[in-house]
Amino acid sequence: EFKTEFEEMTERMGYWLEIEDAYITYTNEYIESVWWILGQLWKKGLLYRGHKVVPYCARCGTGLSSHEVAQGYKKITEPSVYVALPLTESTLGENVSLLVWTTTPWTLPGNVAVAVNPTISYAVVRSHGQLFVVAESRAAEVFKGEPYKTEKTFLGKDIIAAEYKPLFNKPIEQLAKDESVFRVVGAEFVEASEGTGLVHMAPAFGEEDNEVGKKENLPVLTTIDTEGKILKGLGIPGEGEFAKEADSKIIEWLESEGLLLKTEDTTHEYPFCWRCDTPLLYYAKPSYFIAMTKVKERLVANNKNIEWVPEYMRDGRMGEWLANVKDWALSRDRYWGTPLPIWRTEDEQETFLGITQNAAQEDGAIVKAIEDFRTKMSKETDDGDYHIPFIDDVTFKHPETGEKMKRVPEVIDVWFDAGAMPYAQAHVPFDMPEDKAPLQADYISEAIDQTRGWFYTLQAIAAALGNDEPYKHVITFAHVLDKNGKKMSKSKGNVINPIEMGDEFGFDSIRWFFYTVSQPGTPIKFNPDELKKVQRRMFNTLLNSFSFYRLYNQDPQKDTGVSTPPKHEMDQWLLARLNEVGYEVTTHLEEYQVVNAARRLEEFVNELSTKYIQLSRD
Repeated sequence: EFKTEFEEMTERMGYWLEIEDAYITYTNEYIESVWWILGQLWKKGLLYRGHKVVPYCARCGTGLSSHEVAQGYKKITEPSVYVALPLTESTLGENVSLLVWTTTPWTLPGNVAVAVNPTISYAVVRSHGQLFVVAESRAAEVFKGEPYKTEKTFLGKDIIAAEYKPLFNKPIEQLAKDESVFRVVGAEFVEASEGTGLVHMAPAFGEEDNEVGKKENLPVLTTIDTEGKILKGLGIPGEGEFAKEADSKIIEWLESEGLLLKTEDTTHEYPFCWRCDTPLLYYAKPSYFIAMTKVKERLVANNKNIEWVPEYMRDGRMGEWLANVKDWALSRDRYWGTPLPIWRTEDEQETFLGITQNAAQEDGAIVKAIEDFRTKMSKETDDGDYHIPFIDDVTFKHPETGEKMKRVPEVIDVWFDAGAMPYAQAHVPFDMPEDKAPLQADYISEAIDQTRGWFYTLQAIAAALGNDEPYKHVITFAHVLDKNGKKMSKSKGNVINPIEMGDEFGFDSIRWFFYTVSQPGTPIKFNPDELKKVQRRMFNTLLNSFSFYRLYNQDPQKDTGVSTPPKHEMDQWLLARLNEVGYEVTTHLEEYQVVNAARRLEEFVNELSTKYIQLSRD
C-alpha cells in the first residue's frame, strides 16, 4: 500500500527515480555487499569491539553514532548545580570543599573523581561561611552578588591525589573498596571558561570522563539501567525514574545535605534522539566500532577533491567534522536491521561469518565466507532471509577450538546501509567486480544535515576501504521553514502538505520556487503566497507568450523546417538574446549554480513578454 502510494506521489511530483529497478537495503543481495564491506574493514583491523561511552537512547534501547547525534541537538534551558565535595585530608587546611558544576545532576551518583587542569591557577575562597576550591579566574562569576575572599592560590597540580568524601554511601559497595576513587586527578581538557574550573568525573556517563578514567584506573560506576532509569536499592533520590526526570529530586537531596551552593538556569545545546525526540544519555556499554580515526587523513584528503555548493561547506561544516572525526559506533541493540555478521564463543573469541581474522587475510576469503554462509543458511533454516530471527538459528564451531559460536545480538547502523549504496546497489563483488562498479557519482544533493548523515557515511566507507571520494559534486541546501522562519512541526500546526500545495499550484510552480528563491545553504521560508507570485511571474507569463505565438503564427502546419535568417531587428535581437541566455544557463549548470541558471531563464521569459512581444505588437 505505502509502496504504491510513494510511487504514485513520486510520479505526480515529477521526481526522477529508477522505480522499476530500485535497490532495496533489506534484500539478501544488498546485505551480502554490506557484509563484504564490513569484512574488508575487519580484515584491516578497523572493526573492533570496545567499551565506550556512547550517546544512548533509552526509549529506542540503542546507542547512536556521532553523525546521528549531530542531527538532534536542541537549545534547552535547565538547572545546573554547584555542588560542594568536602576534602578529607589536604594541604589546604580543614573544612575545605571542592566546588564542582554540572548541568546533569543525574550523573552525580556515578561520581568517582574530580578533575583539575594541572596548569590552571586555583584558589581557596571563603564565602557563605565556608571554604571552596574554584579556578581563580572563575571566583568572581561563581560568587557574583555574594561577599567572598580569596584565602590562597595554587596550581591544579598541587592538589592532585587529594581525597574527598563521596556523595552517596551505598554505591561504594559496587566499587569493592577500590582505593583509586574519590580523589583529584589531572586532565588537560579542563578549562576555566565556565563553571568552577573543576569537573566532576563519572566514567559511566561521559566520553572524556571515561578516557581519563582508563588512564587513572577509575571504576565505571553505573547507576542507571538500560531504560535510562535510576537503579533501585542504591539510596539514590529518584530511583526508578528516568534519569533526566530525577534531576529535581537529586537537587532537593543535595540541598538537604548542605552540599548545594546554588542552582541556576543554564541554556545550552543538548542532544535528542533523531528518531523519537527522547533526551539522549551518555552511557558506557560494549559496542562495535569502525576506527575512523585511523583513516582520517584519507577522509580529509578525499573531501578536498569534492566541489561543494555552497563552496564554504567543504572546509567549513564538512571539513571541520572530518578533521575531528570519531570512531563510528556501528552496532545497534535493535531487532530490525542488517545483522552484524560476528559469531562469538562463550569466552568471547570472535569470527566473521565463522572465519578467524588470520584466515580472512587470504585472497577471496571474505567472499567465500559469504557464499558458504548463503548455502549454510538455506540448509539449516526454513527461511533464507538473513534477518533476525532466522539468522540466529545458524551456529558455527570455532575453526581452531571447536567451541560452539552464536551470532552476537546487535544489528548494523542503518546509516552504514546508506553509505554502502555505491557497492551494494550493484551487489559488489558478487555480480560486479569492485573495479568495474560505478563507485563515484558525478553529483548528489541533499539537505545540510546530511553532512552528518549520507554525505558523511558515503565518504567514511570509501575512505575506510582505501578508495577515492564517492562523489565529485554536491549541492547541499538548508532546511525549509514556515513563512515566519520557524521549524515546521506537527505539534505547532505549521506543517504544510506538499501534495495539497501541488494540487493547488502545480508542482512546476513549487519546483521553480525552490530553484529561484535563494542560494543553496540559505534557510527557505515557505509561504504559499509566494507560489502565487511564481505562477504569475513565470508560468502565466510563459503561457501568455505561447498563446500569442499560437494566435499570430501564420500556419504552423505548413512549417517546412527550413530556417531562414530573420530580417526584422526585433527578431535578430531575440535570437541573439536566446543564444546568450543559452550560453549563460549552460555555464551556470556546468558550475552547479542552479539558482543562477533558473533566475536567468526567468529573466529571459520576462524579456520575451515585456520587450519582444510588447514591442512587436506596437
